Amino acid sequence: MKSRLEKILAGLTLGVLLFAIASSEPETALARIRKRYKVQAKETVTRFLSSVRLVKKAYDFDHNGDGLVDMSVYLLKTEEPDLESKYLTVQEAISKKQLIIKENPSLSVVRKDPPSSYSVFGQYWGSGSLYYPRGGQLRGGYQNRGFSRGGILGSSYGYRDSGYRDYRGYRGYSNFGDKSEEISFGKEINFEDTKFQYSHNLDNLGIEREDKADNLESEISVLCIEKWRLIEESRMRGEPEFFSYAGMASPFVRKELILFPNQKNIHKIIAKELRRLNVYSRTNALTDVFENQDIKDVTAYYIANSKEVLDKNKGISGMIVTSGNRILCADVYASPDLFKKMFSQLMQSAALGVCRTREKSRKQLGQGDIEKFLYELKQVEKLKKETSQTYRLCSPTLVSEAVLYFDEKGTKLVHIEAYPRS
Repeated sequence: MKSRLEKILAGLTLGVLLFAIASSEPETALARIRKRYKVQAKETVTRFLSSVRLVKKAYDFDHNGDGLVDMSVYLLKTEEPDLESKYLTVQEAISKKQLIIKENPSLSVVRKDPPSSYSVFGQYWGSGSLYYPRGGQLRGGYQNRGFSRGGILGSSYGYRDSGYRDYRGYRGYSNFGDKSEEISFGKEINFEDTKFQYSHNLDNLGIEREDKADNLESEISVLCIEKWRLIEESRMRGEPEFFSYAGMASPFVRKELILFPNQKNIHKIIAKELRRLNVYSRTNALTDVFENQDIKDVTAYYIANSKEVLDKNKGISGMIVTSGNRILCADVYASPDLFKKMFSQLMQSAALGVCRTREKSRKQLGQGDIEKFLYELKQVEKLKKETSQTYRLCSPTLVSEAVLYFDEKGTKLVHIEAYPRS
């Protein structure tokens, strides 16, 4: 009797163990996949940074003609450029009517009691990958918005963390299984109750597409960069409004979007930035900076006078910008073609960093200071995943983040930005 009972217990124990092993296999496999992608991300970033070198010639700018250098640009070049990937910028896509960014119609019912931030929806019909930058400013909708992080919209991006990839072929579909509430890419949306209205909007915009009302959209999390619009003057009278691209925020705002990308902090930083630039905005809108004539003149100077940088330096893929005795920012792209497309926006952003600087220093940073900054950027010991496409580069001296994505060809690095921590 005892022997029989022992056999039954042994059998039950074995069954429980086998069940536990079988049930734990998917979790173990998922953990292995996640670890593999994290390793791939770090290898991709470190390999790319090791190939970046500093171009000897630097360019100095003096926008107010007082004999003191206001901005210096040091160029970067990678020995392993991505010549295959072709990206479209938000500015290009909107001008070509290949991208529509609009409000979520379901949020119109909460206008009287608005949340701190709304997500927006993007529909993209381009033939390649669409890149949108951290700090990019959108004007329109309930409130003006700003991209809290950079990223990619496009086709052929599947479920990154699920152990398989589902290439659906929809423009704008990019779901990597990221469950973060702060930012999500590629949530499937199909507004059944707004098909007629939205199709009518597309017709008005002159966009040709057979399935205008049935296509999927991408939900993109953004931060409000206009604090008082909903209270002071609602734009919403009737159907949801669409957005236009306004430009890029200054390096100070872009840095804060890495450090503390929350709504309360960004409203605080916007108020500080408006005071620094001496711009009045009735609704505390950061985009009002781009409407100030004095600032428009300064940014126009930098964009116009920096054309020779691209003309005389073929194949460059990044730059480090300084002002007096401090480094403002560094931006480097794997694709020289994408850097060329983003160059005027980056110069606009840098111009905001040097515009109306109260204290100007006669001391200028030298080549050695720039080389030290680049060396510190290359010392990546650890990457921290922020979203499915962004990784923080952990460093005691720098604030930096990388944009990567994963397609059928593997891991691709798009952009690395960096700022001094102090």
